[in-house]
Amino acid sequence: MVQMSAPTVLRIHPADNVVIARRQLVGGTVLAQEAITVAGLVPPGHKIAARAIAAGEEARCTSSRSR
Repeated sequence: MVQMSAPTVLRIHPADNVVIARRQLVGGTVLAQEAITVAGLVPPGHKIAARAIAAGEEARCTSSRSR
């Protein structure tokens, strides 16, 4: 039997430029599915930039746009 672990982060929509940590992440954690390495401590539920976000550019997360 193969055990599957839950994904470390959640991307709500493919167009989002942030992902959400599903558990606490420590600096150096590699998020292979996003091709990024965590720089510091990230508590569960916090957003992580999945790519460079320019000054003034909106951090896009589908759940934060539904108003």
